[in-house]
Amino acid sequence: MVRHNPLYKITRLSQLTKHMFRDDSHFTIITGKNKSGKTTLAINLMEHAFEDPELKFKGFGSNVQGVKSCPFEMDFITDLETLKDKAKGTNGKYLFLFDEMGKSMGKRRFMAKLNTEFLNQLQVIRKYKLSLIGCAIGDSVDREVLKPYYLNSYIDKGSRYTKKNMTYFDIDLEATRQFTNLSKCKTKFHQYSVATFYTQRILKPSDFKDEKRQRLLSYAQGTPIKDLGVHYEIFNREVRAFIEQKLRQEAITPLHTRQSEDTF
Repeated sequence: MVRHNPLYKITRLSQLTKHMFRDDSHFTIITGKNKSGKTTLAINLMEHAFEDPELKFKGFGSNVQGVKSCPFEMDFITDLETLKDKAKGTNGKYLFLFDEMGKSMGKRRFMAKLNTEFLNQLQVIRKYKLSLIGCAIGDSVDREVLKPYYLNSYIDKGSRYTKKNMTYFDIDLEATRQFTNLSKCKTKFHQYSVATFYTQRILKPSDFKDEKRQRLLSYAQGTPIKDLGVHYEIFNREVRAFIEQKLRQEAITPLHTRQSEDTF
């Protein structure tokens, strides 16, 4: 190892974790091919962050399903609104694992603007001391994500044949460090479950006190009319009344107000 490399003293994953998350906010992404151990590495970093009292993390979360045997409490979060509220309300450093990031931020051209807006919203949450570990198959994520403006570092996990190896790229220091013989994380999780993430919180029927609104939401989310617990003619009248009410509200709302509400 060349000694002028500022990372040459870092030889263990616990040391790398301390280096990465020493400040209030650090964004990194782990890329690699399918089954290369990206999520396992991300949770391993979180475990080291939890075990290091000097890092002073007050909370942890992820969109990974089926997490169990975790040495710390892991919040299950699948939308940006909830993540912002959680980071803001923690009153301290919060570390979030954004698994399967490529599915939420694909590299298709028509998604480029949406991805940029999404990334900018994540950047805003940094002021609440949010740190983020993203995981994505190397060629699935929008290249915009990998720009220095959004990231402090990124990690290459290679392929399924190099699960115990990784290369760390420190964007701030413009330095790299290779690691071998990586250990597995203590936490158990469903390795083949789908990790979803949305910009807005998914509504639940329980969010509404009115039974009519609960039925409308259930129907909008795919519940058949026959399973709503009300005669279809009654439900049709409720739908028509709801549509008319919304149209009336829009008709009497000044145009400039509607435009300002639609502006991001």
